[in-house]
Amino acid sequence: MTNKLKSFLSSIAGVLVGITVVSIIQNGEIDWGTIGTFLFLIFLILFFRLGLNLYKK
Repeated sequence: MTNKLKSFLSSIAGVLVGITVVSIIQNGEIDWGTIGTFLFLIFLILFFRLGLNLYKK
């Protein structure tokens, strides 16, 4: 894996942990709607990047 992808994935993991912790502290439960939306957007970004990398080659 490239350095760019590693930093992207680690930052995404940090944001997910942050969202989970904040939602547990504020509401006492995990807000799955926000996490699901965030994961969906992450997969869209990853598929877009994959498509661009395949197109370049």
